[in-house]
Amino acid sequence: MTKERKPPHGSAQSLDHEVQSALRWLKGHSTKANLEGMARFAIPSDNALGVAMRDIKVLGHKLGHNQELASALWKTGVYEARMLASFVGDPAKLTARGWTVGARPSTTGNFAMR
Repeated sequence: MTKERKPPHGSAQSLDHEVQSALRWLKGHSTKANLEGMARFAIPSDNALGVAMRDIKVLGHKLGHNQELASALWKTGVYEARMLASFVGDPAKLTARGWTVGARPSTTGNFAMR
């Protein structure tokens, strides 16, 4: 039996793997009830999974700060992945210069990812 070789840290392949792993984790923690409940808070569910914020925070804590991962998660456009990006991103690299393209004020807060 051979051990799976991990791609070098920081490579595009490992970053993609981290993003896909995070998305799988989020999907595994989603519920229909959470997705339906998002409407009560005027959160559009067209690109959401239905993951509770407490679960997003748990994953953010496990992942730690990683700006490259935060940017890649943001680019997915998935609501919960963007919320996760706000936990793993480097606060020094966030900017208050306005909304990002495609972001909705009610779902992203007043910051933009570079």
